[in-house]
Amino acid sequence: MKAYIFYAILSAFFASLVPIFGKLGLKDVDSTVATMVRAFIMFAFLFLLAVWQGRTDVSSINGRALLFIALSGIAGRSRGSYTSWQLRTAAFQP
Repeated sequence: MKAYIFYAILSAFFASLVPIFGKLGLKDVDSTVATMVRAFIMFAFLFLLAVWQGRTDVSSINGRALLFIALSGIAGRSRGSYTSWQLRTAAFQP
């Protein structure tokens, strides 16, 4: 099996777990608080992964790239009043 097919299957598998775990973990939890905790865990995991791989040289990011990365983050958070994750978690609340 080619590597990209394996990675695509893994990606689909882990993407399918997101709403399942979200539903199981949202009983009596505010969706905004759940999103905040999820974002923190994602940050910590990605930070540790970057350190482990030795990919922490943020000085290599030029000003233009940093601007578009920041705009992407702002746009991703600013789509309406909720992110897609918050809408999903709100939909799962009883």
